[in-house]
Amino acid sequence: MKFRKINLFVCLMVLFSFLNLSISSSFAQADTTEATVGAVTRESSYILFWPIVAGQVKGDSLYFLKSLKENLREKFIFNDLKKAEYYITLSEKRVVEAEKLFLDKKDPANAAVTLAAAADLRSKTAEFIKKAKDKNQSASDVENSFKQSLTKQRALLQFLDTQVSDGKDNIEKNIDSLNAILTKLD
Repeated sequence: MKFRKINLFVCLMVLFSFLNLSISSSFAQADTTEATVGAVTRESSYILFWPIVAGQVKGDSLYFLKSLKENLREKFIFNDLKKAEYYITLSEKRVVEAEKLFLDKKDPANAAVTLAAAADLRSKTAEFIKKAKDKNQSASDVENSFKQSLTKQRALLQFLDTQVSDGKDNIEKNIDSLNAILTKLD
């Protein structure tokens, strides 16, 4: 009986470790040219969002594990500003995933779903920043981080808009919703 409990504990620890490991363990060497937000290239998108990489994307067989891990982490974040920071990171992940779906996988349907998730996460971020401000918490650092993230996401979306033909309407809707949030923050 004691041996079974130990085996169960070891299995759970291995599963937990697997969930915490990055799906992609390789780090590609980025182009040495400096990535500017105004002129995004395929190589510079890696620099813009480093250390975020797409890894598993919607439609991949193990994507559900990534989603499960993110949902579990979210449940254990109780502070409004910390949750806003987490949503910023997730929205960046979704945009990078959409890039992979559009350019590598040629899957505009899943890319559209991923972009919708990114838009939802950006809206949630704005809501949690507003909640924190309503509670008189100092949100200026998180708000500035959010503005920087929105600017980088917009640059990548504008780059994608020039690269794809199928799915342009979803990209343009995302850019519009992103611009609306930036306008409200200013």
